[in-house]
Amino acid sequence: MRKKALVIWIIIIAGLFVWTTLRRKNIDEDKRAQVAQNENSIPSNQSDNAIDSNANPFPTSVSKKPTALIIAEIKDVNVSPEQLIQKWKNDSPTLIQALAEDSKRLTECLKKDLCGEVASSDQPYFDKMNTPSHALLEHELTTLVFLQEAGELKVNQLSSELLMEMLDIENESIQRMALELKLSGDIDDQTYEKLLNKTPSLLPQASANSLSMLAKESKKSNERREQFLQTAESLLKSSDQSKAVEMAKRVQYFGADKIEIERLANSTCGLLPQNKKAAQYHISIAAEAVGANLSFNCQ
Repeated sequence: MRKKALVIWIIIIAGLFVWTTLRRKNIDEDKRAQVAQNENSIPSNQSDNAIDSNANPFPTSVSKKPTALIIAEIKDVNVSPEQLIQKWKNDSPTLIQALAEDSKRLTECLKKDLCGEVASSDQPYFDKMNTPSHALLEHELTTLVFLQEAGELKVNQLSSELLMEMLDIENESIQRMALELKLSGDIDDQTYEKLLNKTPSLLPQASANSLSMLAKESKKSNERREQFLQTAESLLKSSDQSKAVEMAKRVQYFGADKIEIERLANSTCGLLPQNKKAAQYHISIAAEAVGANLSFNCQ
């Protein structure tokens, strides 16, 4: 009897052990399934963030010198271009960006309405070609020219379209420096033609400077040179004879040969006597440099 009871207890205990083991196994499997389901439901970016607990939540490329702060200094015309460049010499790209942004703003508002500047009753004379906004843009362009001469400014750091727009602003210095920056690198035929076509509409000194700057580029092909000479002739025959005189002063910088100088000399015949005398004098200087004897056969 005792033996039977012992066997029964052994069977009961074994059964409980087996049941407990199976129950624990089922619970573990359920937990693993739940974890897998939760992991699959996490978006990929959240999953990545959860994995990379050391990721830096802050951007690392924030400039220590925001453009707005530099623009505030740029607007102080009492700070010379040299001083600006020296101060920001360790962050010239940010300085260039600030100059580009503010020069764009000034170009747009000067073309629109002179940046809102108008004559006032207490102002005896208002020069619409030389307002404070013109002066500030000149200041910024001078700084950019200095940066370009120092090798800090690359051609692609300034908008080519913006420089062309600056040529529409009636200010000799602005037009000249815009041309200088535009021509700081090699230019293709299309750009060359655009600048050449724009030249006659520039102010007298700027138009003459434009031809001087384009003279080297003009020698890269016969077609370019012919276009150049035709533009020079048109300026010598311009109804604005101050352009003719200013251009004649630059002929010595054109790298012209005897035939080209004689051709230009003949274009002075239609000028008024005083302007003709001045233009022919300056062209004669260029002629002497290449051994040309000009007769100026004007009938």
